[in-house]
Amino acid sequence: MNMENRLAVLLSMTVALLLLVACGAPEPVATDQPITADTLLPASTPAVTGTALPADTPIPTEPLPPLAEPPEPQPEEQIWPTKRASFAMVYHPQIDRVLLFCGYDEPIKFLAWQPEMEHMKARDEWAYDVDANRLERWTDLPSVMYQQVVYDSQAQDLISFGPENTRVYNLATKTWEKRNPAQEPPPLNVRFALAYDSQSDRTILHGGELEDDETWAYDYESNTWEEMTPAVSPEGRWGHAMAYDAESDRIIMWGANEVGEIPMSEEEKATIWAYDYDTNTWAAIASTGGPSYRGGHTMVYHPDTDRIILFGGHSQGDVYFSDETWAYDYNSNTWTQLHPANHPSGRWFHYMVYDEAADKMVLFGGIAGNWLKEEVNDEMWIFDPVLDDWSQVTPDSLNP
Repeated sequence: MNMENRLAVLLSMTVALLLLVACGAPEPVATDQPITADTLLPASTPAVTGTALPADTPIPTEPLPPLAEPPEPQPEEQIWPTKRASFAMVYHPQIDRVLLFCGYDEPIKFLAWQPEMEHMKARDEWAYDVDANRLERWTDLPSVMYQQVVYDSQAQDLISFGPENTRVYNLATKTWEKRNPAQEPPPLNVRFALAYDSQSDRTILHGGELEDDETWAYDYESNTWEEMTPAVSPEGRWGHAMAYDAESDRIIMWGANEVGEIPMSEEEKATIWAYDYDTNTWAAIASTGGPSYRGGHTMVYHPDTDRIILFGGHSQGDVYFSDETWAYDYNSNTWTQLHPANHPSGRWFHYMVYDEAADKMVLFGGIAGNWLKEEVNDEMWIFDPVLDDWSQVTPDSLNP
């Protein structure tokens, strides 16, 4: 081996020793024998052959399983209904709950049907227990647009109509089932008024956005709609409200949004209409001292005080929606404006129902803000018709 090759070997061995020391190998033991290239590199090095593993060492036969992926984050449980308008709400005494169904999450100012269904977000159902102050989401539902709902006390079922089908609510499955009567009120009609006459056991429908002045009555037992043809009827209208006065056995109707090219007269705007199913007559009642004419309000009857409570609405030409609370007494034909210290903000196309077990009225949602900037709302309020007082229910005030 020449000198150059020996120097190269020495250099490579030195580097290898330094690497072994750096990796934790024991330092070489010092000897008196001088280190030369011949002593560091034996003349022959046996070839490395395969080394058997110890007998107790398992030999893997299958690939290792992949690392588990972290679980996807779960959405937070929804504890409050989303903002909505044009929904349905009703009190069901058999389960003592106020039920809320579907609705739009944006203002709808025109006859909306299939194109608008794709944009509807509120496809769920909620149940509120007033006495326990407990709100729970029941289920997701197929969309039912512009429906209105009443409770038929004799059938002990919920009945809905709109905009083209009559349905009955199946409490066990929490679904709406079509009844398919032989004839029905005009289809695709929306923002009509609906009320249940418990003495006659009929659901009464009037008006709608199709400039309709028709009156219809539905019999649950025979599953039939009958178009009533009274000698005198209120003018066609939409956005009006009706409530059944049980003590007087009359359906009371007032207000509306004007339809058609001919505006309503001031006399007609002040007129309250009372319908008697037994005689199939509408009676026009002149009233004074009441609220300004409006539509999109709610009217709910309170049996103990024998009054109809009205809230909200919008008067044509006004920028702001109404935040007024009024009471109407059919027997004396008098309006009384109530002045509670606290009350909901102005709104229209909200919903309000009477919970007979709690003896309170429940209001939810609607379109608030003002005519220039409408805002769909998700507030819930309770009205005490004995104390004439409003109180707001908030998510953090609910009981678990």
